[in-house]
Amino acid sequence: MARPLSVPQRDALEIIADAKVAAYGMDRHDRIVYWNEGASRVLGWSPEEVLGKMCFDVLAGRDVFGNLYCMRDCPSVRAAVAEGNMQPFLLEVKKKGSTAPTKTIVRAVSLPAPGPSIRYMSHSDLSRSSGIDARSPASSR
Repeated sequence: MARPLSVPQRDALEIIADAKVAAYGMDRHDRIVYWNEGASRVLGWSPEEVLGKMCFDVLAGRDVFGNLYCMRDCPSVRAAVAEGNMQPFLLEVKKKGSTAPTKTIVRAVSLPAPGPSIRYMSHSDLSRSSGIDARSPASSR
C-alpha cells in the first residue's frame, strides 16, 4: 500500500501543478506517480497513459551525444536523492506522436520528507522557449 503524502509534499505538488513547465514525479522504483498539464503539453502523453509506468520506458532519454541516459536506477534521480537536487542538464526525450526527439533542459529535485520517496523532474522544451530550431545542430544550417 502506498504511503500517504506528507503536508510539505502535498504543498510542493500543488505548486508544481500550477507551474507552466512539464513536471512529473517518480517513486523510489522509478514509476511515474505524478504528471502535470505541462508534461502533457510538452511530452504529449496524458496522465492516464503514463501513471504507474517506468519513467525510462516512457521518456527513453538520451544525452546530447545520443547515448541512452534514461534507464533503471536513473543517474539523475539517484543524484537528486543524494543531494536533494542537481544542476540542470540537456536531455533529448521521446514525445508522443513525433519521430524527432524533443530537446529539454531537465531539473531533478527530491520532495521534502517525511513521506514516501518521491522525486520530481521538470522539463523545459528548448524548441519552444528559445526561438531557435533545437532539433539538431545540422537543422540550423
